Amino acid sequence: MRIMHTPYLFIFLSFFLTVASSFSASANLLISPTRIVFDERTRTAKVYVINNSSERKMYRLQWQEKKAKSEGGYESLPDLTSTSLSPMMRMSPSQISLAPGERQVVKLALRKPRDLAELEYRSHLRFKALPNEKNYSEKQLGITLNMVMSYSIPVIYRANKSIPKVRIADVRVVQPDMLELKMLRTGKQSTFGLLEVLFTPENSQKQQRVAVLSNFSIYPELAEAKVHLSTIDGFRFTQAGELKVRYVGGKEYVGHVFAQHSITLKHQ
Repeated sequence: MRIMHTPYLFIFLSFFLTVASSFSASANLLISPTRIVFDERTRTAKVYVINNSSERKMYRLQWQEKKAKSEGGYESLPDLTSTSLSPMMRMSPSQISLAPGERQVVKLALRKPRDLAELEYRSHLRFKALPNEKNYSEKQLGITLNMVMSYSIPVIYRANKSIPKVRIADVRVVQPDMLELKMLRTGKQSTFGLLEVLFTPENSQKQQRVAVLSNFSIYPELAEAKVHLSTIDGFRFTQAGELKVRYVGGKEYVGHVFAQHSITLKHQ
């Protein structure tokens, strides 16, 4: 497998120092893929990590348990849950040190116990940055650094292949350049795909994509999700027309349309 054929996520991680004046620095890390799904046929996976900065970087790999929030983002959990995946996972290595431009492969293996309930299991693999020699030197000079540099990716195992159901219950224009969606999910699995908003002006056949959100999931712990979508290309909801919201599947759900909903907008 050649890593150049896999889409990367560019992660710009920054920390700030405040003394007599302010300084900023950034570190670049490339991770691929940014989401892993195991099933009955897939029990191993590889995560490619590249140091895209100009200095050596060290990362410790850890498992995190997180609960999705209905308004977006996650809440960290202190303990394992009944659907935590981490006890079933094996990881190698657990710490990496990368020179500038260097690549590392992290191997994951699933060890599924017998009689496992047919649910979706998930934990998050965290890449936590560790201080390098330069950081230690700066600390000895009396500089205090606030480094909270980490990134985590969801790792999922599905014991069945049922497709969750989604309904777009409400679509509202909350600002001239922002929509609020209320989405309802049922089923044992999470969703994954792309949210897009299409607008057709009144007395026109020309449809325009005005908002988009890729790699969007609704996890099993959520029956309801609230999504705020900002418009693209400076579009503002100021004219009458039809607004259509579509949630289409990606990756393992490619080709599946989870939900779509249309509303009529009046002149603002």
